[in-house]
Amino acid sequence: MPAADTAVDGAYPLDRDVRATKDAPYGRAALFALAATVAVEIGIIAIGRPGSSTMRAWLSLAAESLIALAAVAVSVPLVRRTGGWRAAVGLDGFRRSDIKTTSAWFGFQVATRMSVAYLLVIFVPPLRHQHVSNLTGLAHASATAVVLLIIAAVVIAPLSEELLMRGIVLRATMRTGMNFWPAAILNGVIFGLLHVHEGRTMLAGMVLGLSTGAFGFVQCILVRRTGRLTPAIGVHAITNLLALLVAFAAAHA
Repeated sequence: MPAADTAVDGAYPLDRDVRATKDAPYGRAALFALAATVAVEIGIIAIGRPGSSTMRAWLSLAAESLIALAAVAVSVPLVRRTGGWRAAVGLDGFRRSDIKTTSAWFGFQVATRMSVAYLLVIFVPPLRHQHVSNLTGLAHASATAVVLLIIAAVVIAPLSEELLMRGIVLRATMRTGMNFWPAAILNGVIFGLLHVHEGRTMLAGMVLGLSTGAFGFVQCILVRRTGRLTPAIGVHAITNLLALLVAFAAAHA
């Protein structure tokens, strides 16, 4: 596992931050933001898959933007109560050291997701013939659709999803008295479930949910060790960018 900030007095930065924000309403913020996210996902399912790649890209951008708005909206009261974005949710500016941290943890994430996929293929043979990507229909994507997808997946989604899941929800569960490890597992499960519907079949959805859940779990560890969201956002952005590049390459092979 890549190195990160060293625990002081037996506590990692996130543990100390959680103890320092005892009076902020994280539970209410997490419930509201998750409810808004679920509503957005249900709306996407209800709308279905538009025929045009550009329309699908606009839908993706709109969904990620709504989730981002919900995450920011519930964060504002926490920021006011705790004295800043860094104290409230771990969000701060870029540091030069983030390049090394992000690169190392991105490599660890790739290894983790490949291991999960490999184990699933071993124990569930039918998965060998499943297309599990949530990025489909790119063979004839317009230039507009490509730009919109990059903005949605590489710019907005990493910020909104890390702010929601690792900035708010993880802190909310730890403040209930839950230890970090069960809180991180729960975080990964929720994160995975929010992506299951993106699979084109039930089996594909299961693989996508497990893979994304493992990704969320590792992101929790990164945030715990650094106490910050910036490296996690960087890992998330690079992961989504790589997924887009692979999907484009596969669509045009």
